Amino acid sequence: MDSGWHRSSWWLTEVVLLLGWLTAVQAQPLMPATAGASLQRPVGARPIGLGGTYVAIANEPSGIFANPAPIAWLPPQAQLSATVSALGLGRTSAALAYAQAVSPGIGIGVGVLRFGAGELRLRTAEGIPAGTATAQDVALTLCGALGWEFLSTGLAAKYLWSGLSGTDISASGFAFDLGASARVAELLSLGVAVRNLGGRLHWASGWENLPYTVHVGIATEFNFGVPERAERSPVTGELSPQRLISAEYVLLGIELQYVQGAARPMLLLGIEAVPIAGLAVRAGTSLFADSEGHARWLPGHHSAAGISVQLPPLEAVPLRLQLDYSLSAEPTSPSRIAHTASLTASIAR
Repeated sequence: MDSGWHRSSWWLTEVVLLLGWLTAVQAQPLMPATAGASLQRPVGARPIGLGGTYVAIANEPSGIFANPAPIAWLPPQAQLSATVSALGLGRTSAALAYAQAVSPGIGIGVGVLRFGAGELRLRTAEGIPAGTATAQDVALTLCGALGWEFLSTGLAAKYLWSGLSGTDISASGFAFDLGASARVAELLSLGVAVRNLGGRLHWASGWENLPYTVHVGIATEFNFGVPERAERSPVTGELSPQRLISAEYVLLGIELQYVQGAARPMLLLGIEAVPIAGLAVRAGTSLFADSEGHARWLPGHHSAAGISVQLPPLEAVPLRLQLDYSLSAEPTSPSRIAHTASLTASIAR
């Protein structure tokens, strides 16, 4: 990584190496070690619980980090989400997101994502303690989407900051996400996103280009126990059955991901089941990926599981609350597991 601190003689070499290692371990397995690696992580307990399979599924605020296009189809009521991830070794990730449709077919979203690598002990070249600093990455996202009945497109602009807080070692830059989503005969959802297009960070020593990622996914939903009710036609007066939307379903998604410079793409599978209204369970894993330089089927990378509960409505406050939790594989953590929790709030209609 071409960063400003590589040319500074004030910091010890091992501090520089440690920063490079922290940059590497913040990425998911198989992702390159770059200062933008935290941008390649799925954001939100639901996307993580699905193993990162989300480009064709995104339908809530944290989805703006995966694919900005579907926000055009969100309800007109404001939705907010907050996410915290404990990744081990003092590393944490946190995100806030807001999204809603402001008019039919037009959606907007705002998000902030922060990755922290914990405190580092700094020393001068002579070995004298020089305090501590926190290595972190921050991304501010602003996005918009335009949608029609079967197709929506979206664009997200991101301001990026990376460095050591409390020091003059930092970089700032920008990146863009493009996304599209389509519905096929109420049977399939398709999603395509190219993330971190033109991503660059400006260090004291010059510009660092960040890799883009390509996501292509497909999802389908199987409803069961779909109720029907009879409604009388206002024209003929006859009774006819009307199919209602079921609250119980199974959602299946498959996604192909490619990171610029990677030897091979990765194929992911995610499943979500809602056995009863208000409760969801989900799981995800990689079907195909590069593992130690070899192509492998079912390598187990990105394995994750999660649960979601809709909380009882608050009479005094017109909000619907949903709590999501996930466990995911994290090879760089001593426990080998990362924990993520999200809270999503939407204004009741």
